[in-house]
Amino acid sequence: MMTARGPMVLEFNCRFGDPETQAVLMRLDSDLLDAIEAAVEGRVSPGEFKWSSEASCCVVVASAGYPGSFMTGNKFPDWTTPTP
Repeated sequence: MMTARGPMVLEFNCRFGDPETQAVLMRLDSDLLDAIEAAVEGRVSPGEFKWSSEASCCVVVASAGYPGSFMTGNKFPDWTTPTP
């Protein structure tokens, strides 16, 4: 985010288990291992990786109270059967 004091980082997140990552990586048409190796070796250039133009979405279902104190063993409805 650009501020009067220059760019500021709101959040830096690089865990592959995050829901945001799951939605973004679905769109990567390039090889993920090649991308990681290129980044580690410092040979990444703009436009080097190919991305799908299709949209992606990730839905997270969490128990009330998460990430704090929350109940476990809750049952989710059967979303495979349409509701009349």
